[in-house]
Amino acid sequence: MGEAVRKKTYVADLSRELYDVHDAFTYSYKADRGLTPEIVREISHQKNEPRWMTEFRLHSLDIYHQLDVPPWGPNLDELDIGNIITYVKPPTEMRYSWDDVPEDIKNTFARLGIPQAEHASLAGVGAQCGPAAPLCMFRQAFTWRSLCSPTSGPMPPGRVSSSIR
Repeated sequence: MGEAVRKKTYVADLSRELYDVHDAFTYSYKADRGLTPEIVREISHQKNEPRWMTEFRLHSLDIYHQLDVPPWGPNLDELDIGNIITYVKPPTEMRYSWDDVPEDIKNTFARLGIPQAEHASLAGVGAQCGPAAPLCMFRQAFTWRSLCSPTSGPMPPGRVSSSIR
């Protein structure tokens, strides 16, 4: 017997009704379209970042502009970075208690089928932090040093765990 032929599924073939539900789009700040040094500086200013972070982002932007599009992966010929909004700040701050999480976010958890038991643990991990969530989690990692240490013990001052390098 030959192998069963498997039919390829295309995105257009999928019913999107379950996933196309969304809340009203609100924000407290929205960057201009594109990715320029001026936009990077404005985003850093909006996020009240230290100067070293702004300089790091600007250096990263310089590297990005020097890179060629990789020859592997999807075709990115039509990608227009000048037409993309790279930062939108939600109109809410980080919440550490499920009771303080805005109703629209609670409703999103319910729509996604996230079990009630996980609500409390997810309320404080950056879900409300939007694009800044990785930075929030990074801050938590340094606040909770023992979680970052490979030995689960406190790290000596000035040491960074190999798990976060």
